[in-house]
Amino acid sequence: DEVGLERQATAYGRLLDSFARELGPRMGQIELGTDGRPAKRSDRFSANAGSASNLLAVTRFRWLTFVDSFAGAPALARWLAEERKCREFRYEFEFRGDYLADDVGGAGAPAGAED
Repeated sequence: DEVGLERQATAYGRLLDSFARELGPRMGQIELGTDGRPAKRSDRFSANAGSASNLLAVTRFRWLTFVDSFAGAPALARWLAEERKCREFRYEFEFRGDYLADDVGGAGAPAGAED
């Protein structure tokens, strides 16, 4: 029945909220605004999604999508070097879409590429 489903959904929402409150600080919880969403620019180092694996001393990030790639990627490299004591890095950046359409170069061209 519809009322039962609504109660289950409400209970499930509360359960997820409690998990977030308990696990968030352990996982690098970012600052949240009063509406429960990330405070302005507090998520600039965050990744939206990604895939990682670990085997012995090697951690491999197959792909990551950052909220702000120009802030997130350097922050990840800095964290790996300083906090995790990584000594060796190999990386490749691939940009997709019209991410720079509003820049001077227009239509996704890197700034200065109009020459």
